[in-house]
Amino acid sequence: MHSKQKPCKKHSKKSYTKVQIILLLPVLFRFCFCSIRKPLSSCLYQIEDIEINGIQSKHLFGSKRKGLEYVIKNKEALLTGLLEIKGRNMNDLARTIEAVYFVMQVPGLGMVKASFVLQMLGFNVACLDSHNLKRLGLDIKEMKVPNTLRPETKIKKITKYVKLTRIKGTEYWWNSWCDY
Repeated sequence: MHSKQKPCKKHSKKSYTKVQIILLLPVLFRFCFCSIRKPLSSCLYQIEDIEINGIQSKHLFGSKRKGLEYVIKNKEALLTGLLEIKGRNMNDLARTIEAVYFVMQVPGLGMVKASFVLQMLGFNVACLDSHNLKRLGLDIKEMKVPNTLRPETKIKKITKYVKLTRIKGTEYWWNSWCDY
């Protein structure tokens, strides 16, 4: 990750096999789901409960359960899609926008948390969660991307969001989130 996570930084430079990444994807998504509307300090407790109780954990309520079930069932397809996007002959901004749009298919993940998963996977995008938005003076509603929007409108919102995260950069947002 970034400077606040020295052990993670060491691993982020390492190359992983496709099998290792397939096994890692549900773990990253699980962490993401645990961070939704919960403080970072509660994630470990939630993860431990999910390890014990599986998909029936009390912490996987609403769309979190559906989302994690989807990821577990479709982890290979998710990885294949992300690798395909990463390998496309287009600029980094276009790849990142497409990746956010792609990950938003996971139930329970909007644009912000889809970006969080992608940030953990090394994409140049960040998670501007409610705390960061408040600090920026932005309305949370601006970051919502309802399913009812046309694909072109979703892409426009994602583009604006990705560009916003790049103003200060992913490392800044990661570190400021960890300090929160």
